[in-house]
Amino acid sequence: MRAAATEGRRSLIPVLEGLVVVGLLALCAAAQESPPLSRGSAPPVPSSAAPPAAPGAVRPGPTVDENDDDDNAARRVRINATAKLALPAGTIQVIYPLLPMDGPDKAALSTLGDGDVLPLTRSMAIKLKTEVEMRFAGGAVARPGNVAAGYAGVYSLWLRRKGDGWSLVLNREPDIWGTMRDAAADSGETVLAHGRDDGAAQPTLEVTLVQSNGGGQLAIAWGADRWVADFEAGPGLAPRAAGSP
Repeated sequence: MRAAATEGRRSLIPVLEGLVVVGLLALCAAAQESPPLSRGSAPPVPSSAAPPAAPGAVRPGPTVDENDDDDNAARRVRINATAKLALPAGTIQVIYPLLPMDGPDKAALSTLGDGDVLPLTRSMAIKLKTEVEMRFAGGAVARPGNVAAGYAGVYSLWLRRKGDGWSLVLNREPDIWGTMRDAAADSGETVLAHGRDDGAAQPTLEVTLVQSNGGGQLAIAWGADRWVADFEAGPGLAPRAAGSP
């Protein structure tokens, strides 16, 4: 019996050796079909995968339709710009949204009635920040420290239709959405000179500050429309009555 078992094990050896040889041949064939990888190279990318972005490349984001109310999240994200005027007594800044001239807020200008204030449905309100007192025609004054002593004055600015003309409203609440003005927080109003320049339309809302003798000009351009308010700037300015020099 023992001799028969030994003889049986010996007969299996050639079979096992054959299976090992077949397996090695299969591995060699597979290796020849795949191109060798050089040292440090990345494995091949399947044809269905997107190629990796080049270093520093920026992938394009989704397109946002300014006039599409369904783009609720995207349309409320706005890039702001800042107009700045440095005077000896301090700095004046206006932070404003880059709203397009072909958007719904600009189109709403033509629908305003006498006394209506333009809401900005796609952005924060225009913000004025001043380290010096600013006195506008009509008695409107913007002062440092209106929110906290020792800090710059901060206000929101609003366009208002006044008969056939326009005015600029100053409001004590600066950091609010463009539809959330509280009329009870209005602190003053000044007349705006208005004109149009149909040959040089401003594609987005733009505010500029220009120095003049004793103060400066705050100008707003949007599409073909232009608005300008003159102001005096300096320490200790008192409000003046409407119509006074």
